[in-house]
Formats: sequence, structure tokens, C-alpha cells
Amino acid sequence: MSLKAFHVFFICTCVLFSFFLGAIGLRRYIAAGDGVGLGLAVVFYPAGIGLALYARRFLKKLKALGV
Repeated sequence: MSLKAFHVFFICTCVLFSFFLGAIGLRRYIAAGDGVGLGLAVVFYPAGIGLALYARRFLKKLKALGV
């Protein structure tokens, strides 16, 4: 596996984990009203969105370079 392929795989995995942890935090907040759950959701949902945007930009850059 090349370094570029691993990078794309790793970023996609991080996006999925970020949304998963955000969902866990949101469920925890709804169920128990816990501030930690709200904090998880507030941190990890935007992180997932940011990582998804980064992955899109990275793939466009690879395509522009012809790789």
C-alpha cells in the first residue's frame, strides 16, 4: 500500500470515527443531560466535517497532480 493510499484510508477512518464519537456524545447528552456528552458532540462533529473537507481537497490535489 502506497503512502498516498494509506493517507486517504486513514483520513476516511478518522472521519467515520469522528462522526461516531459525536453521535455517542449526542446520545449521552440526550439520555443523561451530561455536559461531557455535549462536549464530545461539539468537538467531534466539526472535526469530522473538517476532516471530510480536507480529504476532498487532498483528493482534488492528487488528481490535479496526475497521481
